[in-house]
Amino acid sequence: MIVSLNTETLVEKGSYVCHLTEGWETTELSFAKNYQVYAMGVELGILRFLIDPLDDLRPVWYTADTFMIMDGYFSEAWEPAYGTSGRTWSLIIGYELLGHSTEHFDGILERDPNSISEFAKYKTLIDGEQS
Repeated sequence: MIVSLNTETLVEKGSYVCHLTEGWETTELSFAKNYQVYAMGVELGILRFLIDPLDDLRPVWYTADTFMIMDGYFSEAWEPAYGTSGRTWSLIIGYELLGHSTEHFDGILERDPNSISEFAKYKTLIDGEQS
């Protein structure tokens, strides 16, 4: 799935917008760029997209209303996984490891090298599907 920034819900500041995510990571996003979605999920009733905004293996979960869908293609690597007791995520649609391993899910956000290495494999696969 390819998305771009939703200019109706964001205020443009030059060609970039600063967007605070998860309360601890700020990333500049370009209005001129399209972004690949690597997974999507529902956290506390809010739809989120997993995006690697700078293509630097530092994926971030953004609220879906930040973006407009440009290409609604779903990766063949995606599959649904439903939340478990005690988790705030009720649904994840993405590559298998992301939805079925709490350690991996948390690891990519904590920048664990093993989790980032696994994310990189799926990123390459998903990016290749769009070529």
